[in-house]
Amino acid sequence: MKNSCLFVLIVLQATVFAQAPAVKYPVDSASVEHAGVPKGEVLKFTFNHSAIFPSTTRDYWIYIPAQYQPDKPACVYINQDGIQWKAPVVFDNLIYKKEMPVTIGIFVTPGKVVAANGTE
Repeated sequence: MKNSCLFVLIVLQATVFAQAPAVKYPVDSASVEHAGVPKGEVLKFTFNHSAIFPSTTRDYWIYIPAQYQPDKPACVYINQDGIQWKAPVVFDNLIYKKEMPVTIGIFVTPGKVVAANGTE
């Protein structure tokens, strides 16, 4: 009897604190590529010579919108989790529709420690 009560209590606790199922959100038109929208350039780099965090490596990308002009100021967006949620496509669409200013995106992944055998 004690074991069955304990089992029920554990199952009840697991269901109460369980993560809710993922919500399916509708696809926003800003995250879909559209014909005629100028595409920005995405450049990929790797940084692996950190003096502050030795033995780490991280990838980063720089997004330069098609509308960027070096002689005019631009906004800067920094994301420290890499490129997510089709950000370059969203930026292309919103900048094209003038719903967002010309913005340069910098997307950095968290640092990974390289093991002695060269694996991450």
